Amino acid sequence: MTDEELKGLFETMQRETRGELVMVRQEVGAGFADVRQEFAAVQQEFVAVRQEIASVRREMSAGFSAAEQEFASVRQEMSAEFADVRQEMRNGFETVRQENAAEHVETRRHIDVMITGLDRRLEFVAEGVMAVDQKLDRRCDALGDQVDSGIAETQAMIRFSHAEIERRFGSTT
Repeated sequence: MTDEELKGLFETMQRETRGELVMVRQEVGAGFADVRQEFAAVQQEFVAVRQEIASVRREMSAGFSAAEQEFASVRQEMSAEFADVRQEMRNGFETVRQENAAEHVETRRHIDVMITGLDRRLEFVAEGVMAVDQKLDRRCDALGDQVDSGIAETQAMIRFSHAEIERRFGSTT
């Protein structure tokens, strides 16, 4: 084989290796794009959960504020006009407080149940992200092994070609 033939063979192998590297880069880039999309979806779910919790908090706060304002107004009216009914009203307010406390416990339990459900969802999403990450790592490792193997084969062919040239023509140095 002549030097020109070897040079041509080497250039062909370089082009093929470059082409494979471009394909590997594209595959890795696509894998990262998939991970980014999944991560963005997870972030959107987190935002939705935060908004839902904030909305529940606002509703509860508004409900309690409105109830407290109502009670204050009724208390003032009754104190001004009905001194003898004050004790009765105090007893009624105590009942309402107990009911509110019971409702608060129920509301808290409901929120705890919702948070537990959201925790499960987040764990599921986190497991999915970890699985995708592991899959991407395996794919990158496999592609790296293919590139390493291609380079090793190319170097072996070059060494063989040089050895063959030296065997045929003897050492030129």
